[in-house]
Amino acid sequence: MNKPQTHDQAYQQTAAYTKIAEVYDRMMLHVNYPRWAAYIEAMLRRADFDSESALLDIGCGTGRFLRQIYKFGFNGDGCDPSPEMLEIARKRLPQAQFYPCGFPELAQIPEEKYSIITSLYDTINYLPDTDALEQSLNCVYQKLKPPGIFIFDAVTRLNCQHYFKNYSDKEQFDEKTAYFRESYYDGKEHVQYNWIRIHTENGKFEEMHRQYIFSFREIKKVIQQKTKFELAHCYDDFTFHKANRRSGRIHFVLRKG
Repeated sequence: MNKPQTHDQAYQQTAAYTKIAEVYDRMMLHVNYPRWAAYIEAMLRRADFDSESALLDIGCGTGRFLRQIYKFGFNGDGCDPSPEMLEIARKRLPQAQFYPCGFPELAQIPEEKYSIITSLYDTINYLPDTDALEQSLNCVYQKLKPPGIFIFDAVTRLNCQHYFKNYSDKEQFDEKTAYFRESYYDGKEHVQYNWIRIHTENGKFEEMHRQYIFSFREIKKVIQQKTKFELAHCYDDFTFHKANRRSGRIHFVLRKG
């Protein structure tokens, strides 16, 4: 299967995470958000952070992780550059504060309000290159209240080669609502492309999502040589074992102060 190309004029082209917001939660029912929250909570306990510490989730989307981490006592806030996604998050968690911004600037986030910052489910892979990664990490460092902790994850090239080299799926939710997705991993560019077509009662839309798949070495080099963060841990996919060359997802734990 070759890289998919946009060619059907019946679909209106829209920016990533706009029209998809209407079907996002149903598309992502397979994501185990309780497991994510339990893992992050366990990671924070290991690092001696508790629910008294203010938490911010970058790339919070529709707020499903935040709703789960609330069950562990954390009063988390969120930020996301998509107004459509935040509209749903605000309805889900009216008690939380949501900021309409994202990497790399985090312009709306106040400095030293949050001592815990997370960015999960490969949000970091939406950065286009290592320069943007460096800018984003330094911005998080500036925003963190010391002593602070930043937890993020990145999907690996091995994972993309194995699962998303040529992948497609679709689901019909009702007579008017459906989605169709084609994914392609370009091993030379190290870019994961996702073409998502969304059918709603308001029309047919297409979004193209692009993720750069950093190497483990690239991320470690930026952290250790381009930021003031202490790289505390690199964990293998939902474990507390060290990440290795066969990891499909790597969880990074960075400390400030």
